[in-house]
This record gives sequence, C-alpha cells and structure tokens, in this order.
Amino acid sequence: MLGFVLGIFIGVFFGVCVMCVFNAASKADD
Repeated sequence: MLGFVLGIFIGVFFGVCVMCVFNAASKADD
C-alpha cells in the first residue's frame, strides 16, 4: 500500500516537473 501511494506521489511530482520544463522551454522559444 505504501509503495502504491509513493508511486502516485512520484508520478504526480514527475508530471509537474515535466510540465514546468515544457512550459519553460515554450516560454524560451517565444
């Protein structure tokens, strides 16, 4: 159960990181 919750937390954290990097790249490309 703990591993499942940890996996979701890491997945959300990774998703936010990717979104931030993509947003920064998009802004720099402007």
